[in-house]
Amino acid sequence: MLHRVLWLKFLVIMPSKILVAALGLAPVLSLRQKAALDSNQAVAAHIVQSMSALIHENDFGGVQSLIEELAQQTPGAGDSYKESLTKSIKAIEDEVEQKIKDGQSATQVKIENEIEKYETANEAVDQNKANATQADTSLYKCVEEEKANKEAIEAAQVRLADAQAKEEKACQAQQDARGFSYTPDAQLGYSCDLGVNGDCGGKHNNMVEQMQKLEEAANKELSAERAEYQRLKAACDSAKAATGAAQSALNSAEKDFAAQVTKCRSAKESRDQAVCAFGSASDAKCAEEGQFKATIAATEERNGDMHSEIDRKHEWEAAFTTKCMLGKALAKGLKGVVTADDLVACKGMANYSENVGELKTFADKAQALTNSNACTERKVSFFNGQQWIVPTKPDATSAEYVTEEYKPVFSPGGKGGFAGCVVTQQQ
Repeated sequence: MLHRVLWLKFLVIMPSKILVAALGLAPVLSLRQKAALDSNQAVAAHIVQSMSALIHENDFGGVQSLIEELAQQTPGAGDSYKESLTKSIKAIEDEVEQKIKDGQSATQVKIENEIEKYETANEAVDQNKANATQADTSLYKCVEEEKANKEAIEAAQVRLADAQAKEEKACQAQQDARGFSYTPDAQLGYSCDLGVNGDCGGKHNNMVEQMQKLEEAANKELSAERAEYQRLKAACDSAKAATGAAQSALNSAEKDFAAQVTKCRSAKESRDQAVCAFGSASDAKCAEEGQFKATIAATEERNGDMHSEIDRKHEWEAAFTTKCMLGKALAKGLKGVVTADDLVACKGMANYSENVGELKTFADKAQALTNSNACTERKVSFFNGQQWIVPTKPDATSAEYVTEEYKPVFSPGGKGGFAGCVVTQQQ
């Protein structure tokens, strides 16, 4: 105990330049407090440390001696004693307690900034997921239509082949019906006796009458065959028109299919880009999550860095209790001594939550953000978890368009999130 008291007395009376150098040889409250301490802060910090050590050992005689040494007075010099203790109390308030409060405020600002960036990054993931889902939906439906267009080509090819067959048959029937011939069943002729009056005239008239009947029959048969020919010609012309329409339909189907293929290639590029953008956004969210969790972990680490809330609470209890004990000594004057009861009372008033406040860590919000778009290796489904396998050979059929699972694996780690994605440099 004596070496602490003598060291403190030496600190109080030495010149300021020597004081700063001497402080480098002595510990203070914690590693956090070593940064950016000026001479006033260092003196106040050492007062707290020395008093806390004595209090921890229940060395109340040492506490009393330390208080007297701090005041640099001997019994009887009351006014100077009070002035010295008052200055020490103020130094603790201004240099130690205020530093603790400022440190918590700085940590709170850091946490608030990081939770905001964490939340913004997660919102970006949600937006990119929506974009990727929309792009995946568009691609799936695009290829679905491409397959339908391929089916339309195949149907058009069947219709064209049928129309061509019908045309060939109809036009061949027309061609076969082009010729016409008529051969009467009866052979016409007559013989007569010129010596018999009226015999030749009568037979001639009879033959003329038969010839007229034959002509009428031939004309009737010709008209029937001409009508049949015209019917066959119309059928041939109709078949040709049907073939032309079938050919036009096939050409149109092929054109639609080619355009759809080009559209779907573009849609696949857009889908892949959107998925990679989602992966990059997820990686960025995971980086913000890691930063936020590291800061929160730092607040919970004993003997940690400047953000350790545990250290701050211990420091606050030590500083406040020391200040309170000095206040008790000041109130009792030179004739009184501090006691264990004073210590209990001082510790009871060193309420960190009431005097400094509790650090707001946004635990519920952070947990919700952790659960959203989890930073774990996992399969990710976009539209319906399926994608089309598009055949590439020229003579592929619609039956070769089949689906497979599409749930790419997200792997956090700053490499684009998904296999095949290129990490873009952030500007």
